[in-house]
Amino acid sequence: MKKIVLFFVLILGLGMTDMSAQNFISRTGEVKFFSHTPLEDIEALNTKVAVKVMSEKDSVRIVVPIIGFIFDKSLMQEHFHENYMETKLFPTATFLGRFVENTKPNLHSPGLIQTSVSGELTIHGVTQKRIIPCILNVAEDGKITATSDFMVKLSDHKIKVPSAVGKNIAEEIKVTFSALLSGNP
Repeated sequence: MKKIVLFFVLILGLGMTDMSAQNFISRTGEVKFFSHTPLEDIEALNTKVAVKVMSEKDSVRIVVPIIGFIFDKSLMQEHFHENYMETKLFPTATFLGRFVENTKPNLHSPGLIQTSVSGELTIHGVTQKRIIPCILNVAEDGKITATSDFMVKLSDHKIKVPSAVGKNIAEEIKVTFSALLSGNP
C-alpha cells in the first residue's frame, strides 16, 4: 500500500513544483463507473482522483488510484481488484492530454465552457488515444468545476471477464468524471 501511495504522489508531483496561478489542481476528484446488463447493474466510486490543469500549456493530467474504487458489495470489489483490474500490477489509471486546438478554454473568464481534451488514456497497463469531451464551469471566485461522461470498452484495455460472469458485466462501461479545481496561490 505504501508503494501505491508513493507512486501516486510521485506521478502527481511531476511538474508541480513550478506552479503559478495558471495551474489548477484537485486531489479529491471523482470517477464513477457504471455497467448495465439485463442481469445486473454494477457501480463503483473513487474520490481520490488527482487532477492538474495547466492553462499555459493547455494540458490536463489525471491520476486515478485503482485501489480507491469502492463498491456496495465487498465481494464485487475484491473481484474487481484481483481478477479484472489486477490492481497490484496496474495500481493507477492515467489520462494525459491537451485541450483540442479549436476548443482551448479561457480558464480565467467566468462561464460555462464546452471543450474536448485529446490524449492518452491508460487503464490496466494499456494506453489508448482518446478525445474526451468535457464541460468546465469557471466560477467568479476562479474555481473550476470539470465534468465529463464517456464510454470505455473493456477489450480496448485488455480487461478480461470470465465467461461465467460475462453476462453480468457490460462490454462498455460508462465513466463519469468530476472535479472541483482551485488555482495555486
